[in-house]
Amino acid sequence: MRIFGPGYRQSQEDSPGENPRVRRFRRKYSQGDVIEGTVLEYDSSQLAWVLVDDLRILAWTRNNHFRGRLLHLQVESMHPEIVLKEVEYDPEGKKRISIMV
Repeated sequence: MRIFGPGYRQSQEDSPGENPRVRRFRRKYSQGDVIEGTVLEYDSSQLAWVLVDDLRILAWTRNNHFRGRLLHLQVESMHPEIVLKEVEYDPEGKKRISIMV
């Protein structure tokens, strides 16, 4: 995942120059959390801008989902970059990892 915005720096710790939206994301979510994101548009084939909270995230997708499609993403790592995996849910609510984004 890549996050673009003024003041963004990759860092292990919060810093005054870090994007406040990135800092808020890291405080709100933990590794292993499953979050929802909405497909906004495609930068190229299978490379989508996804909206998670108020962050526009550039993410790889297995399929070209339509705009507005809700995706479930699992937080795999928080540093140095936030890494997410797209997950699917079966009818009983169990998650299955399907692709790395």
